[in-house]
Amino acid sequence: MKLLADQAIPGIQLFAPYFDCQQLSAEQITADSVRDADILLIRSVTKVNSSLLTGSRVQFVGSCTIGVDHIDLAYLQAKEITFAHAPGCNAVAVSEYVLQTLTRYACERQLRWQDLTVGIIGWGSVGKAVTRLLDSLQIHYRVYDPPLQACHAKTATNLAGKNVSSIAPKKGWASIEEILSCNVITMHVPLTKTTHHLLSLEQLIKIQPYALLINTARGEVLDEAALFAEFAPEHFYMAMDVFAHEPAIDPRWLCYAWQMTPHIAGHSERGKWRGTEMIYDALKQFLQAHNPPLLLSTRADDYAPPMQTVRYDEEAVAPDALSGLLYQVFDLRTTHQQLRQYLARRNPIQENFRAVRRDYVPRREFQDVQLRTNNIVDAQLTALGFVAGTQQGSEK
Repeated sequence: MKLLADQAIPGIQLFAPYFDCQQLSAEQITADSVRDADILLIRSVTKVNSSLLTGSRVQFVGSCTIGVDHIDLAYLQAKEITFAHAPGCNAVAVSEYVLQTLTRYACERQLRWQDLTVGIIGWGSVGKAVTRLLDSLQIHYRVYDPPLQACHAKTATNLAGKNVSSIAPKKGWASIEEILSCNVITMHVPLTKTTHHLLSLEQLIKIQPYALLINTARGEVLDEAALFAEFAPEHFYMAMDVFAHEPAIDPRWLCYAWQMTPHIAGHSERGKWRGTEMIYDALKQFLQAHNPPLLLSTRADDYAPPMQTVRYDEEAVAPDALSGLLYQVFDLRTTHQQLRQYLARRNPIQENFRAVRRDYVPRREFQDVQLRTNNIVDAQLTALGFVAGTQQGSEK
């Protein structure tokens, strides 16, 4: 059987003993290259639909990513093509991206943690990961997720008298008006008919000036046209990792984005490997149902990159101190400047966007960072995921 995979997917060696594996760039995954493949592994860049798969012998499509808005699920179901994706694989990475963005904002505006109130739109795997980090720093937050709230209410009714706190934020649910009153708003919802332009002009005019808006969900969740038409570039602190019409993004973001990165919020070493592992496990189940079954015996062990060691000599975890630590782990300012420089070139904007995204080096998650310090490591830092200790490791 032939397996065709996006070359940005790590860990293809897991599949090599069982399949004829070929890796191509996302741009090279076309109807022609897919035609003789039995298994297709992709990331969010590749649109999977009838245009791509008609005439192919693909039986299994695996997307090593959280979202599914790039997949024509109805077409796959109609053609009896099995589909799997990797919900939650990069939740930790995205939450850590949000934390650095939030910390940078607090430093620039000279705010303390207690001055911040974070409005979280969407409480799936990423939203929950964000709340865990905010709890560690005792940052106030509110959560808005009507579908999940309705599910929680129904479950609470069915389980009256029992503990259902695990499926609801411990601080309760908020209305959209309460979210829009926060000085930080971060979006973590899938792109659906309901969430398309969730932040429209009607909502944007209710947000306080100089609030931080973080979008790591999908570009179309925000009404970009309304933002550009009705607000000055400096009205909000716009931190954008996703954009409408990627990779052909609107060049006006060069003026409007306080921080812009090329859809890499979830690109950690562990996050990308988790996605591969989840698809590997799904493919094993798919093949076991065949007659005769094809059994994959290779084990997809948890990926553990070498520990990175960084110094932390501060005695508190204030925004300025934490920002210095986070910049040692990964520095979003560098990626922001690189993207701005590339987008300003004369090449087609989509080529420049793709180039920066392609060349981005996946970063470490906090759990792969050990702190070397002369002070007692604050419990807040270990709660964020950092490893306490003075043991030497590989430094970068």
